Amino acid sequence: MSEKLNLHITGNPFIDSGIYALKSLVSDDNDINDMTYDHLKEGIRIISKLYLTPAWNKDMYSIFPNNILTNNAYKDRKKDLYPEELLDLFNSITDMAEFGTCMGCGRRTSINEHVKRDIPLTGSLSFKNFFSYAKDGADYCSLCVLLIQFMPLSLFRVGDRFILFHSDSDEVMGYWTKETLNNYHNQVSSGYYLGCFNKGYKNPVNGIFHIIEKLIRVYDRKQWQKINPSLNFYYFTNYNKEAKLDVYSFPNNVFRFLTYIPSTEVDNWKYIIKCQYVNIKEDEKEEKYKNKKNRIYENLLNKRSILKYLFDYQKKVTYCSWNLLRYYLQEVEKMSDERIKTIRNLGDSLTEYIKKYDEKSVLTDMEKVETYSNFTNILRKIMKSKVEKGDTELLCTFDDFVYNICPDYKFWKETRDLILFRLYENLSEWLIDNK
Repeated sequence: MSEKLNLHITGNPFIDSGIYALKSLVSDDNDINDMTYDHLKEGIRIISKLYLTPAWNKDMYSIFPNNILTNNAYKDRKKDLYPEELLDLFNSITDMAEFGTCMGCGRRTSINEHVKRDIPLTGSLSFKNFFSYAKDGADYCSLCVLLIQFMPLSLFRVGDRFILFHSDSDEVMGYWTKETLNNYHNQVSSGYYLGCFNKGYKNPVNGIFHIIEKLIRVYDRKQWQKINPSLNFYYFTNYNKEAKLDVYSFPNNVFRFLTYIPSTEVDNWKYIIKCQYVNIKEDEKEEKYKNKKNRIYENLLNKRSILKYLFDYQKKVTYCSWNLLRYYLQEVEKMSDERIKTIRNLGDSLTEYIKKYDEKSVLTDMEKVETYSNFTNILRKIMKSKVEKGDTELLCTFDDFVYNICPDYKFWKETRDLILFRLYENLSEWLIDNK
């Protein structure tokens, strides 16, 4: 076997994705540190043919515009010139050193300056303001430029752009490139080339959650909590007329919450998700609604609460258990165990009060309350009523209320919603019996 390439993760999503794509393509059983020049040469042989197939070549216009692959001036000579260009890069790879001028790895010397035809989302010769010191291109070593050529194998097409998924976790990167390389292997075995990995998504947020859902199934909850990966998504096109980039950083606490969902709650969670697609019909199939906006996904990704989607005021029902809600509050809302327990206990006390004294109005009052003062007044009236009825069991203590139930009056509605959730859960049979 030839000399090792001495590959290292760079933090550059295009290069790192290229490293893992190359590994999955030619040497999946080895570590990236074991990749050799022979592996790289074999990878060059594969992509120099693959990218010339019509569907893959069409995708290259949005990845490497004006490259030999996509420049009509080379139309009849692509199959000869493209592999020659890759081999020229291969032959000009410099030795790794402690320091280097390459913007990617920082360990090798940059021989040529490169533009968007080779490095997506950099710039072109006519726009030098994209480059340091107004140079003619970006300083990337030949190896990093070559590695980026493998990056399309790991892309996920969503609409007219691509999602490039990047993580600091070797496990995550390894899994995802295996998933996308299965797309390549299926195309080779069938002889039907379709281009980059594509599941028919057009909404990038839904596409991101598709990736996350597939990722979660790989390991169990405890393993994921040990790994605790960074999860970044680059939604881009490098198309000549209009290059675009949107960056989505998936919150770690949301990922941990999603890995927690137990098997007993999976169907409930799927139902909650399905109910929050915008403008869907009850019997619509997934292919019809998966590209429509989903309120749960949007809120989780943008660090907004999803509490109001876990139960229904009108139907007086909950869509999951308190156990799942509790973990959501702990992990995503960062609510303390003590506060969660105190609010649950208050909900339980109110449940007993409603059932014992047949106080249906308490539910109605809680649902319709609009101000903090009215909310506290409801609790005050219940406490007074308990005293008048000779009921000595406390609804809550002063400290419970000040420190845990409503520590900040601005968020009293959140407390009210949690109380209602607990009431609906506890009173489900009682509500049916009382119509």
